[in-house]
Amino acid sequence: MRYSKQHKAETRARIIEAAAPMFRRLGFNAVSVDKLMNAAQLTRGGFYAHFASKDALIESILRRNAGLVRRMDERQGTSRQALNKEALQILNDYLQPENLQEILEGCPLATMPVDAARASPRIRAAYGKRFSELIKQLKRGLGRGARQEDDAIAAAVLAVGGILFARASANKEDAARIQKACSRHVTRLLGTAD
Repeated sequence: MRYSKQHKAETRARIIEAAAPMFRRLGFNAVSVDKLMNAAQLTRGGFYAHFASKDALIESILRRNAGLVRRMDERQGTSRQALNKEALQILNDYLQPENLQEILEGCPLATMPVDAARASPRIRAAYGKRFSELIKQLKRGLGRGARQEDDAIAAAVLAVGGILFARASANKEDAARIQKACSRHVTRLLGTAD
């Protein structure tokens, strides 16, 4: 039986939608093709009609415009100052303790760095490209120059790292302190933009 292009695209999207939260929650190695296809309610053989390998699926997930990078892309500001103000608001919202669960459900930058670091070079490259896109978005509000690039990198690391360490903390109060401290430092970095 031949499926239409639309059906194939929908099935591919269904696999990605089932796999993304599993990879974020369980890690790359804990999710087998069988497990993720079961979650998508599809057969194992169907996986290979859409992806050459599990790495190819992970790359597709990392290439999606999701989480923090998507929110930065959606900024509406037309001036550097407006873009920076929006970026600061987005990062501060991102680092609010009450938003932690939502972030963990939707942002691959904050939920996949450890797995990406241990993965194949192509997955590390896909993760690195996504992180570079976040830095580029932050720089749009900061202008040009070495200091602005350093500030954008530091703000990105504080945001993603704040979520990563808050997630790893077993104590909610410690997690909240981590997020709030990162938020204060992001404000110092981005709040001083010209």
